[in-house]
Amino acid sequence: QQQKLSFLALHKNNITGTLPDFLSPGFSNIAHLDLANNALTGTIPATISQMTNLKYLFLASNPLNPGPLPDMTRLTNMRDLSFKQSNRRGPIPSYLGTALTQMILLDLDDNHFTGTIPETLGSLESLVFLLLNRNEGITGTVPSAVQELPLLRMLLVDRTSVTGNLAVVCGRDRIPPIVSGDCDGLIPEIQCDCCNVCCADDDDDDDQCKDQVYLGQLDPVW
Repeated sequence: QQQKLSFLALHKNNITGTLPDFLSPGFSNIAHLDLANNALTGTIPATISQMTNLKYLFLASNPLNPGPLPDMTRLTNMRDLSFKQSNRRGPIPSYLGTALTQMILLDLDDNHFTGTIPETLGSLESLVFLLLNRNEGITGTVPSAVQELPLLRMLLVDRTSVTGNLAVVCGRDRIPPIVSGDCDGLIPEIQCDCCNVCCADDDDDDDQCKDQVYLGQLDPVW
């Protein structure tokens, strides 16, 4: 009897080509799929929506064709999701907070997302890491419900167009250890009294901003 593959980690291997059809033999049972930090191109196959066993999906740091996040409303077992630096664009889908309710990590860093942060993300009570930074098209404020998430330990919204303040997260009894925002410069975009990293919207110097690139994969930096 053929064994079904459940864990596949091939990050940082300079793999080229396009993503496979995720319903092809060998992929249907995968729970952990890490193809981050490669040179994969093309589109994200629509069949990813049927990989209902997925708990960990990392497609970060691949020069994929520009496009929105795929439909993942059926991936209700998802825990860790990273599309960092993968040419994703468009609005952040509200279903991330209504369908993927078990998420611990949501990493959308360094893309081209637009619009506001969905209020529904405030329903992710298991969320620990939220990386929305380096998306200049994200506007509006950080919803209070997101700032109040009970297990939140990392909130990154620097190098966005987010405004307002982070007074709720800064006023918590247990402030997340890592918080960032565009709270520096002549005219700060956001008020944040507890940010470890304060960037300026016109600051292109990563060293000056002290904004570390966090990698969500099998051996995350945190």
